[in-house]
Amino acid sequence: MSLLNFVKNKMRMSHVYQPVMIKALLENEGKQTVQGIAEQLLKYD
Repeated sequence: MSLLNFVKNKMRMSHVYQPVMIKALLENEGKQTVQGIAEQLLKYD
């Protein structure tokens, strides 16, 4: 499944965690630590 297909058809934008995690991965060439994702999530909590 491609990322575009997932974003368009599967992802629920009502839940902030999925878009934040995808954004964190895209900004870091598909790699991110658990701590890095946690820090991004805390910004939106």
